[in-house]
Amino acid sequence: AGCEGYTQLLRAAGAEAELAPVGDAFELVHREEVEAGRDPLSPASLFRRLYAPDDLHPSRLGSYLAACVFFAALTGAHVEDSAAASRFRPSEAEHDRKMR
Repeated sequence: AGCEGYTQLLRAAGAEAELAPVGDAFELVHREEVEAGRDPLSPASLFRRLYAPDDLHPSRLGSYLAACVFFAALTGAHVEDSAAASRFRPSEAEHDRKMR
């Protein structure tokens, strides 16, 4: 139930409520790491890099992924389709450096 339950309660009360599936996005990254034969808990894995050193909170990269999901949920568009997206596309190396 979790988030879906809250969404249903809000809708039942007459509120407009949408769910931004951030957890599903994190789960997708985890699944893709496993399917690629990589250990998702390895410090070098993309999945592990979604989390801060405390292993509870999102890193900058995880926060960026969450923001992309919220953007899509709120606008119905993909971040890549946004006119502002080009301002947020550093080179892969620079992106990795900034997100650690």
